[in-house]
Amino acid sequence: MSAAAPAGVPLSLSERVRQAPTPSWLRGFMRGVWGLAGVLFAVGALMLYGAYGAIKTVGLDTAPSIIYAQQISAALADLDANAGNYLLGTRQNQLDATKTFEAQRVVVTTQLIEAAKNITYESERAPIGKLFDGLGRYLELFAEMRYRKDLGDAAGALGVYLNATDLMHQQMLPAADALDKVNFDAMESRYEEQQSRSEGAEATVGLLAAALLGALIWAQVFLFRKTRRVLNLPLVVATVVSLALGGYLVSTIAAARADLKVAKKDAFDSIHALWQAASVAYDANGDETRYVLGGTRAPSFEQAYRDKVKKLTAIPQPDASLSALFKHNFTAGQVPASYTGYFADEMRNITFPGERAAAAKMVEAFAEYDKIDGKIRATERAGRHADAVELCIGGGDRQSNAVFGRFFAALKEVADLNRREFDARVSEGMRALEVAGLVLPVAALLISFLALFGIRRRLREYAA
Repeated sequence: MSAAAPAGVPLSLSERVRQAPTPSWLRGFMRGVWGLAGVLFAVGALMLYGAYGAIKTVGLDTAPSIIYAQQISAALADLDANAGNYLLGTRQNQLDATKTFEAQRVVVTTQLIEAAKNITYESERAPIGKLFDGLGRYLELFAEMRYRKDLGDAAGALGVYLNATDLMHQQMLPAADALDKVNFDAMESRYEEQQSRSEGAEATVGLLAAALLGALIWAQVFLFRKTRRVLNLPLVVATVVSLALGGYLVSTIAAARADLKVAKKDAFDSIHALWQAASVAYDANGDETRYVLGGTRAPSFEQAYRDKVKKLTAIPQPDASLSALFKHNFTAGQVPASYTGYFADEMRNITFPGERAAAAKMVEAFAEYDKIDGKIRATERAGRHADAVELCIGGGDRQSNAVFGRFFAALKEVADLNRREFDARVSEGMRALEVAGLVLPVAALLISFLALFGIRRRLREYAA
């Protein structure tokens, strides 16, 4: 037993705490538990809200608009290619081109409406407005082109088409890219911000939960020493709830970070690269048509095709060793540094079961398409224009349109695989965070109530 301080000498804070009566200690424990439960609730809620907001931004606000933008871009490029196809072939070719043109017009209109409904950022409005305006003007030019062609004015029809394709490439496709960029920049920024903020989040919540747990255990040890009662049931339950809540919050926050990483980096980065590839490939296919149309701009369209292929892949026709690599399990580091472009971005981001085989099929299909493109140009240069036209827009299984269709189907298979994983992660992540947002306040209030109930019973004994 410590000696009492001499009369008239004030006690130090530590001495006053040690000599405080038991009821004061009990009230201190109760307030401490309340305070720690409140802080755990506030910090946990803030972290859950941040994680939920990040997944929502990635999954609902930006990703759909990015996909709309690229689907619009791909459909516009194919629409423009089929406008050119209308000028090239027979009456049957024109019917086929018109049918595809109309189908892609519907895709563009539908996706533009969806993009307009999903506006999140003010800077989305301008590119969407340009796309609506440009589509109307393009359709007017297409109607004039068809009119001139049907009247037999081939030169006039080609001139109008060239004006239309200039409108497409100078205003409409850049507007689709701008819509993509607004949303992708927002997605990247929100993702990086959340990853930075969430560093150490589990440790912070874990430490707060441990402090709450320690306060509850300390209170029970104190009661045992003072009252010789082995258990205070409400405090025991509060301790169990605190332990469970701490573990639940730590695991939920860790899972949310993992879900966000898989959704953004593993799945959506592939989706984005693939849809960009689709848009560029459709436009390259249009350059093939525009080359065959001839005229003074044919060489520039050939160069445009080559420039777009470089965006897709630095090696459009892989050699045997690279093809063999893609057909077997490989790591991102095994992809040669010389292999660049959107296809390479996907090959370095293989993550999900079945994705490797589907991506290899896509690369192989494009190589087949690029070979046929070479045949078309060689045939045209040899003066066999009708044969070049047939190879370019004919309906045969080994002709350009059919092979390009197989390539796009393979690309879409890879994109759809990643989209399913993306949607699943976003849905699971948001649902888990919504549940945690309901559990947290209930558990914090329960802990506080149990502490109040357990300690007040002892306080009443002292009051009596």
